[in-house]
Amino acid sequence: PGDVAREKLVARKLGVHGWKRWQYFRQHFSGRWGDEGQCPVSPRSQDSLLKALESLDFPSNAKPSLFLTDDGHYELAWRDGEGQAVQLEFGPTEFELFMEASGIEETHPNSLIGEVIAKHLPLK
Repeated sequence: PGDVAREKLVARKLGVHGWKRWQYFRQHFSGRWGDEGQCPVSPRSQDSLLKALESLDFPSNAKPSLFLTDDGHYELAWRDGEGQAVQLEFGPTEFELFMEASGIEETHPNSLIGEVIAKHLPLK
């Protein structure tokens, strides 16, 4: 239960390509990977990503991309309306926000995802 809702959320917010990348990371990076023994996907990072996706509304011209860091954290990146980079990296207990246009580079506890998004990313 809940998996279908999660899959629909990811597909709706990130499109088919983003959904495929999310599935790929989940299926192929659950253990150590890479030449340097990079960390597996963090389930808590995934939970934070999903919580953020619930709050985010991307501009119609945005093309959000999903990445997996060497630490096993999900990273979401896109360009804002002016073509400037926006990035969110979701760690197990905190997330990082970078907004090129305003120079914001902040770290917050995962419990504040919705509030920080509402404050900094009112993208509607």
